[in-house]
Amino acid sequence: IEAYINKLVAANYSVQYIDLTEYGYTAGEYYQSISWVEDVQVYLDNSYGDGDWTLYIYQCTKSYEKIVENFPLTEVLVVLGEGVDSVPQFVSSVGYKIVETDTSKIALEGIVGDDYATTFVGLLEGAGYDVNEDDGSYVAKNEDELVEIDFYFVGNYLEIEYKAFIATGDSITLTAEDMPTKYDDTEAEHTMQGLKFMTTSVMNYDSKIQFKKNVGVLRNAEAFDEIVSITFVGANKEAGDTTITMEAGNSASSLEEVDATTVDGELTYNLNGATFFKFSNSGKGVLTCDSIVITFAK
Repeated sequence: IEAYINKLVAANYSVQYIDLTEYGYTAGEYYQSISWVEDVQVYLDNSYGDGDWTLYIYQCTKSYEKIVENFPLTEVLVVLGEGVDSVPQFVSSVGYKIVETDTSKIALEGIVGDDYATTFVGLLEGAGYDVNEDDGSYVAKNEDELVEIDFYFVGNYLEIEYKAFIATGDSITLTAEDMPTKYDDTEAEHTMQGLKFMTTSVMNYDSKIQFKKNVGVLRNAEAFDEIVSITFVGANKEAGDTTITMEAGNSASSLEEVDATTVDGELTYNLNGATFFKFSNSGKGVLTCDSIVITFAK
């Protein structure tokens, strides 16, 4: 087994060892390995722990835009902007798959050498990035460059995502006192914290902001400055609840849905510089929150 594993490593396969006893089983172990250049997965299975190993080889389905020979600095800078001075480059022995590219991020997968985590974190910190780790996943941010790098490793297999982000500036907080004292039967304009909003069936109820079931909507009535995020403080619904929807964009007529996250226990939507938004509660139950914090770009 050891000799075969060494051959896989020499052929630039990523190799991960799994001890099943760490997951509550009485015995068992296996190796999983992948060569994405060849689109091949290899499994060495000893699930019963009896020393009887079984070899499985699978052809993978192509799941990437293209392969580049090494760190794709040109493609990364297209996303981050040519003004970025320092983009740490983690060289891969066999290049990188580019698995996703859009206007705000580029996602890569590659096979890297030993001491991967220590090496990459050191490169990032040396380039002025603040690096935080949570259960094997890393988030690195450079506030000067406005670059965020999210990454994690499986064995010596690296998944990495480079993102351009917007520096945060001032924010406003909407409270129940800003809201109408009764539901509007039809959409109505209200000025809150000096800005114009449109509400449908949103009101101050018992000192909380309440969105009526099925129909509660809040949106801006005119273009705002670039919005970094909107947070619903003390919301009774969580990220992943399909009965609440946030849409955002740079035109009121071309909004796209934005996924929610949970930041410090609060329901948060990252709007990435959008100037229009529309939040809707389409569920059978009301949505309530203590306040709504809208954070703008610097």
